[in-house]
Amino acid sequence: MPPVDPAFGIYGSITPAMVADALRACPDAAAVILTSPTYEGVLSDLAAIAALCHAANLPLIVDEAHGAHYLPLAAAHGWQGGAIAAGADVIIQSPHKTLPSLTQTALLHWNSSFIPPQELERQLRELGDTMSDSFRHGFEGRGEEIGDRVWDVGRAAVNAAGYGISEAGRAFQAGKQEYQKRAEEARSSASASGMTDWARNFFAKKPEPTAIENIRTSAKKRHSAGVAMLATGITFAVIFGITAIACFGTAGAFTSGGVIVAADMTFLSAIGDLALGAIAVTGWCSAAVTAVFGWLTAAGASRMKAAKTLELYADTAEGFDWHKGLSLSMLADLTHKKKTKALKMLRKFIHKGWLSAWLDEKNDKLYLTAEDYRTAQENQPEPEPEKAPEQAGEVPLNLETTRRFAQVLEKEQELMEDERAVEELQHMQKTTESISAWLEAHPESLPKARRFAEYYIPTTLKLLHTYNDVQSQQGENAEAIRRDIAGILHTLNQAYDNLYDKLLSDVALDVSSEIAALQGMLANDGLAGEGLR
Repeated sequence: MPPVDPAFGIYGSITPAMVADALRACPDAAAVILTSPTYEGVLSDLAAIAALCHAANLPLIVDEAHGAHYLPLAAAHGWQGGAIAAGADVIIQSPHKTLPSLTQTALLHWNSSFIPPQELERQLRELGDTMSDSFRHGFEGRGEEIGDRVWDVGRAAVNAAGYGISEAGRAFQAGKQEYQKRAEEARSSASASGMTDWARNFFAKKPEPTAIENIRTSAKKRHSAGVAMLATGITFAVIFGITAIACFGTAGAFTSGGVIVAADMTFLSAIGDLALGAIAVTGWCSAAVTAVFGWLTAAGASRMKAAKTLELYADTAEGFDWHKGLSLSMLADLTHKKKTKALKMLRKFIHKGWLSAWLDEKNDKLYLTAEDYRTAQENQPEPEPEKAPEQAGEVPLNLETTRRFAQVLEKEQELMEDERAVEELQHMQKTTESISAWLEAHPESLPKARRFAEYYIPTTLKLLHTYNDVQSQQGENAEAIRRDIAGILHTLNQAYDNLYDKLLSDVALDVSSEIAALQGMLANDGLAGEGLR
């Protein structure tokens, strides 16, 4: 078996040393058969191999199906390496693969002193390619013999196919990891091996896109289609709309109810009723076509809006552990829609194939992969026999989301170049960590922080991602975006501080009430105040 070229991941050439080893290992061999060039165009040193075979009194048979252009006369034009010129004994070529040929064609070249031409002709006649060849060369009356031979060949082919499939299955299972390892090594050594860009792109293993990348790809397709439909619709709607207005205006001007009916009766008679009818029909047809292109314009605008919504979904998913599902209520808040309308829109996107996702309305989740959806369904917790009254109907906050937000804020500080924005992020991280610690210690406050986790956090992440995208850009628009985002960070910090104070307010009220009650009881029992004197 020839070695695999690590740069391309394909089999290399058969070397003369390999042939010499094979001849020593098989002293009873009758011939040497090999393929050159291969399907990928790899050539072997046929001249040296032919010399080895002839020294061992063995013929060399070459499958040169993809090398029909290596003819003896081609050497004068720079084509080197053909089996005929190298001294092979029998060469099989397929002109329809590399040369002009009207149909499938095979050529067998005899170039040997080891194989008598009479023996080669006899075997060709015995194994004719078609039934006409068989009957032409004397197979008449040998039907039973031919049938037995066909049966034996067929049975052998079935047995060989069964064995080959079984062996292929085992080899596939055993070599899967090895293949992946070779492919990875080939990609890493591609530059060192001098592989061209087109070869690297062709043979390199491309990674599977993530669910978020699929959403962004779908958004780009929707946007491109929307722009094309919008431009086409507006252009032709205007053209046919003007045509319809002109036709209706012309027809109305020359009728009894028109504006200029009395201006020139002779001209009106010349036009005739038929001409006016044709103008009116043209106007109505133009109006109908205008309506069609108006619908096309609306459809294009709808697709562009859908593209923006899909981009928003992708931005939101990047800020969360989307493998655990995205909250449907959060997506409804992001799109400023009621939950029922947001669900209707999601079903529309999924039905049209714009969004590859799975809805779990029972648990208020949207899963981006079938594996995540299946895992969530399999890991459904058993329903609790009794549920605390204060938790009934409430959606608990995912504390992991808040913790991850604090970690993201810490990383964003390293990327941010604006000192004032860095200070705002430091303050925001400190407040977020305080909120997370409070919610973890006081789960009864979870409902009050739901909008914080499901809306404000993803919105803040989206703004920070936008800031990073334009941070190194020049121009007035980029500067305006950076200035606006840096300014809103201060407003968000005030909001987060107010949320934290609001979470503490109920506890402060409870503490005040407890202290007041304690003071009253101490006074009644004479343990405080005037009762001690």
